[in-house]
Amino acid sequence: MAIAGVVTRGRHDALALAAPSPTYAFVLADELQSGSTYPFELVLPAILCSAGYALFGVGLLALAAAKSHQRLAAERARITQLETLLDAELSGKEQTRAAAALTQGPGSANPATP
Repeated sequence: MAIAGVVTRGRHDALALAAPSPTYAFVLADELQSGSTYPFELVLPAILCSAGYALFGVGLLALAAAKSHQRLAAERARITQLETLLDAELSGKEQTRAAAALTQGPGSANPATP
């Protein structure tokens, strides 16, 4: 705002340079309340900057969504791999117990059980 005022000495068309500034909203409100002869010169930059900020925000949101989906897919793949390894380990232990039970036979005493 200050740079635009110094460079242009307060011309209305130069206020468009200050449109991204948050204080531009107050200047815009004052000009519209005072009955400016050319409100379109003040409103158009505000609308364009608002649209630019909205597009920037949507772009950042899309990037965050893509990164989140990528992270979730990697986490799901990791969990699936861990479950596969756990299932393989558990089935290996069951096969070992079944083989031990077959070798001992039904009449032999099992030291693990009283």
